[in-house]
Amino acid sequence: MTWLRSVIYRILTQPVVALLAPVTVHHREALKDIKAPVIIVSNHESHLDTAVLMRALPARFRRKLVVGAAADYFFSSTRRSHLAALVVGAIPIERQKVNRRSATLALELLAQGWNLLLFPEGGRSPDGQLQPFKGGAAYLGVKGNIPVQVAFLSGTRAVLPKSGPGTKSSRPHRHKTSVTFGPLLSPANYSDARTFGSAIEAAVHELAK
Repeated sequence: MTWLRSVIYRILTQPVVALLAPVTVHHREALKDIKAPVIIVSNHESHLDTAVLMRALPARFRRKLVVGAAADYFFSSTRRSHLAALVVGAIPIERQKVNRRSATLALELLAQGWNLLLFPEGGRSPDGQLQPFKGGAAYLGVKGNIPVQVAFLSGTRAVLPKSGPGTKSSRPHRHKTSVTFGPLLSPANYSDARTFGSAIEAAVHELAK
């Protein structure tokens, strides 16, 4: 499955991102000395965010990456869950609260050396503004003693915006995107998951500026 996912990335995901959302990466050198596993945390504007972040990550991170995806959306049917798992290595994550089953799965994968990509806002921003972060990333970081690498995405909403009640669905539009990497945050420097979560959210807000 990992081999097949890498093939899909090369022949589908990477060309689509290059065509629709050419990526400029800022401060990629921040990842130079980081050893797996790591939790990567970013803002969330579009269904294209995962593909753009995968494009921005060095291959050594991308080859062993799982993505926390909303259980109620991407795992609402067998067909959809299989597709999400195959294409981006998605695992189910509950949006509203830390779920023991989801947390156990994520911690097991992290312990095996997999990197984990999470969008702590719990869903795509409807207007591009950062929404309050959920506590899952901080909880997993503290529980597994895993550092968190923060990132900020820009431009994906212009390519493929969120649609739904009160919004118009539209075809994707080509637009430049960017990924900015920030500091690596260690849970050992914080007293508990709450303070660690606040630090993660503040770091992403700082990148947004």
